[in-house]
Amino acid sequence: VHERVRGVTSDGVLYSANDPHLLRWVHVAEIDSFLAAHQRFGLDPLDQHDRDAYVADTAKIARALGVPRVHVMAGLQPPGVPLADCLDTYVSNICWAADQFGEAGIDVMLEPINTKVDVPGYVMHSTADAVDCMRRASRPNIRLQYDVYHMQRMEGNLIHTMRRLQDRIGHV
Repeated sequence: VHERVRGVTSDGVLYSANDPHLLRWVHVAEIDSFLAAHQRFGLDPLDQHDRDAYVADTAKIARALGVPRVHVMAGLQPPGVPLADCLDTYVSNICWAADQFGEAGIDVMLEPINTKVDVPGYVMHSTADAVDCMRRASRPNIRLQYDVYHMQRMEGNLIHTMRRLQDRIGHV
């Protein structure tokens, strides 16, 4: 299938679905998308044990594909649930994910996302939140995915922040 998908973008750049970097990205993105779709539309949603097993299996697949890092999203704050409770759950989840992916030599990335424009209600929306989650989780393979677009919208002062956190940033 991938061999047939190729072409030229509107600005003249050649692309191919067989590009190894693109294939790794697609397979990693499938982890969350497949699980979310199954949970929402599947006839038999997975219980916590089976969801955990699914993620553990994806760590093995990611390692086989040579994926160096995975992005673990914080999600949206459910109505009526205090933000502190959401962050506590997220820290618990990233600890578990970091242990699973760490065994495969893969970093877990935390990304604060702006709530002003793009994702209102997103749980982790500041660099301080991300750093605090990293501190609380205390796993060597948890890194900051620093998205300059989102953090400019939320905080500004990008260069100072990036310099201050350069040892914690795993991807920009």
